Amino acid sequence: MSELRWHPFLEQWVITATHRQDRTFLPPVDYCPLCPTRPGGFPTEVPDPTYDIVVFENKFPSLQANPPQPAVVATPLSPVEPAKGVCEVVVYSPRHEDALASMPLERIHHLARVWKDRYLELGAREFVRYVFIFENRGEAVGVTLHHPHGQIYAFPFIPPVIEKELAASRRYHAEKGKCLMCASLAEEIRDGRRIVLEGDRFLAWVPFHARWPYEVTLASRAHQVSMAEWSAADMEDLAAVLKGLLQKYDALFAKPFPYMMVIHQAPTDGEDHRHAHLHFEFYTPQRAPDRLKFLAGVESGAGNYINDKLAEESAAELRRVGPASVAVVRAADEADREHAPSAQPFVRGQRRARSMSDVLEASFGPGGAAVTAFAPGRVNLIGEHTDYNEGFVLPMAIEDGIEMAARSRTGCEVRVHSFDLGETVAFSLEEPIRSDPVHPWSNYVRGVLWALGRAGVALGGMDLAFGGTLPQGAGLSSSAALQVATALVTRALLRFPMDVPRLARICQESENELVGVKVGIMDPFVSLAARKGHALFLDCRTLAFEQVPLALGEHVVAICYSGVKHALVASEYNLRRRQCAAGVEVLRAHDPRIRALRDASLEALDACRAELDPVVYRRCRHVVTENARVLESKSALGRGDLRRFGELMDASHASLRDDYEVSCAEIDLLVDLARQSSGVLGARITGGGFGGCTVNLVARGAVESFRKEVLGEYRRRTGIDGWVFVSEAADGANLAGQIP
Repeated sequence: MSELRWHPFLEQWVITATHRQDRTFLPPVDYCPLCPTRPGGFPTEVPDPTYDIVVFENKFPSLQANPPQPAVVATPLSPVEPAKGVCEVVVYSPRHEDALASMPLERIHHLARVWKDRYLELGAREFVRYVFIFENRGEAVGVTLHHPHGQIYAFPFIPPVIEKELAASRRYHAEKGKCLMCASLAEEIRDGRRIVLEGDRFLAWVPFHARWPYEVTLASRAHQVSMAEWSAADMEDLAAVLKGLLQKYDALFAKPFPYMMVIHQAPTDGEDHRHAHLHFEFYTPQRAPDRLKFLAGVESGAGNYINDKLAEESAAELRRVGPASVAVVRAADEADREHAPSAQPFVRGQRRARSMSDVLEASFGPGGAAVTAFAPGRVNLIGEHTDYNEGFVLPMAIEDGIEMAARSRTGCEVRVHSFDLGETVAFSLEEPIRSDPVHPWSNYVRGVLWALGRAGVALGGMDLAFGGTLPQGAGLSSSAALQVATALVTRALLRFPMDVPRLARICQESENELVGVKVGIMDPFVSLAARKGHALFLDCRTLAFEQVPLALGEHVVAICYSGVKHALVASEYNLRRRQCAAGVEVLRAHDPRIRALRDASLEALDACRAELDPVVYRRCRHVVTENARVLESKSALGRGDLRRFGELMDASHASLRDDYEVSCAEIDLLVDLARQSSGVLGARITGGGFGGCTVNLVARGAVESFRKEVLGEYRRRTGIDGWVFVSEAADGANLAGQIP
C-alpha cells in the first residue's frame, strides 16, 4: 500500500508506503538482486549474465504509475491521494564491489547520459512535475543494498526542499536579474578558500553555508537549468570532477565514505524556470573516522542545522587528500585502462597474440567463415581543420590501429563485441538504426551500417568483434579506424562494389550524421589509402590525392600523448565549423566564386575584416594560412628541406593555439618542452584538439633524450604521465580471410 497524505502544518505531502518494509535488506553477495544473473545461479532483478548500466522500475516503489486507491477516506483537514509517480533503480555496474569513485571515466560518462535520458523521458510524462535523481552510499545513510546503484523518483509535485530553493532563486532573479547560483559560484571562485576541485566546465566546493561536516556542492560553471542542456563535453568533464571528488571523500579517512548525492535542477512542469541552476549536493554524515553527524532534536524538530566544522577547514582537508587535479584523475584513468585485463594492448606494430577471429568465436560461438580487417590510425603532419573547409591535408597512417573480425549470420540482428572494453551490443536491422547513448563506441559501427543502408546496400545480419591499440580521445583517429574496419568487413561479407573515395564518404557521413561530429573526410581517407613510407597529400574538395615520399633521413616522427583526453561530440569542434561557415557567407557576398575557405586568400579575408566578428576572422585566418602551410610543406618535403617543414609545423601550432583556439595548457606545455629539447625541428598539436597528442619531428638519435626530458618535466609540472612513441608511415587498411 502506498498513498500521499497531506501534512497541513508543513503544507507538504508525506508518502506512506507500507510495502517497503518487505524490501531486501543487506543480502549476502550471492543473493544480491542487482548483480547479473549467472548461469545456474540466483535469479536477480537483471536476467542477463552481464550488462553495462541497467535501469528498471523499483520492485518496492514509493510512487507508482498506476497506484492503488488510498486505504483511508480523505477529510478537508487530511487530504489523501494515490501515490502516483515513477520510481526507478539505476545499477551503475555489474561488479558488486564497484563504486563511482573507482569506475572508469567512460562508465561515469555513460551514467551521465543515462541520467539525462531518464530526465527527458520521465519529465515528458504528463503527470510528472519533478525528476529527482539521487544516490545513497553506505549503511550510515540507510543503504539496504551495497551493490553500486542510484535511484530516480518522478514526482507528481515539486518536493518541498526544492520548491523552497527555487523560490529563493526566483526572488533573487527578479530582484537582481541574474542567477543566484551563478552569483554564489562567482563569490566562491573569488574567495577560493572553499574550492575543492576544478574542471573546465564543473566546479566542486564546500558551500559557505555548509550544514554537513564535508558537504559539497558541484555545479556547472555555465548557467544550465537542467541536464537537458548537457553536451558530451559537459558530461566528460562532469565525470572527471565527480570521480575526483568521490576519490577525495574515500581518501579522507582511508575508507569508503558514506554520502547522499542529490541532483537539483529545473522541474518538468512546463513553467519558466530560467532562474534554476543545475547542481549536485552531497550530504555527508561522517564527521570523523569513527563519528557520525545525526539529525537530532534541533535539526529535526527546529529545522536548524548545527555544523561543528568550518567550511574553510573542511575544504582544505579535502584539497589535501586524493587527486590534486582533474588532470591527475584523467591520467590515472588512462593508466588504469591501459593495464586493465580486458584492455591489454598488443605489441606495437603487430597483431594481438589472440586473433579477433578467436575473439569472435569466443564471444558468439561457432559460426561461418570470418573475414578480418585491419585499419590504421593516423597522425596529421600538417593541415588541421582544413578538411571540412574543402582544403588540403598532409597526414600519414601509423602502425597502430583497429583489428576487426566479422561473419554473416541468418536474420537481421547485428551483434558487436568490443574486446578492449569487454562490452557487447546487439541491434536489429528491421528497425531504424539509431545512436546508443549508453554504448557510444557502438555508434561508429551503427553509423557505417546506417550510411551504407541509405546508399542502397542491402544489409544483412552479422557478428563483429574488434580490438586495437589506439587510445580513444588521443587525436589519432581511433573512431575513423573503427569505421573503416567496419566498412571493409561489411563490403567483403555482402559483396557490394564501392571504391575508396566512396567508402571514405560513407565513414564521414556516419560520424557527421549518426555520431554527431561534423568531421571532414581526411581521417577515413588516409586510413584507407595510405602507403608505407609516404605521407598522403589530399585535396579534400576533389579527393584527388598524391603519395608524397616521406624521406626524413636521420629524423623520425615522434607522437607524444598528453594524457588529456579530448571529446568532440557536440562540443567546440562543431562550433568551429559553424564559425567557418559564417566567414564564408561574408566572403561570398564580395566574391561569389568563394564556396569554402579553401577559395579565399588572406588578402580577400583582410578586405572583409571589418564585417567579420573578430573570433570568426581568427578562425578563418587559421584555415586560409594553414592551407598555404600544407602546400609549402609538400614542396619542402619534396626537396628534403626538413628544417623548413619544422618551421611550418611550429607556425601551424601557433595558429591552432591563437587563432583557432583548439589547444590546451597541457598540449602547449608539451610543444614548448619539445622545442627546448635538442634534435627537434618542429612540434605541433595534431588531431581535433582540446587535448590528445602532439606530433614532433625529432632526430633519430635524440628520441630517448627527448622522451626523458619532455616527459619528465611534463610530469613534474602537471602530475600526468604522458608517453612517446615513434611510428613509421604505414600502409592503409587491408583485408584478410576473404569469403570464398
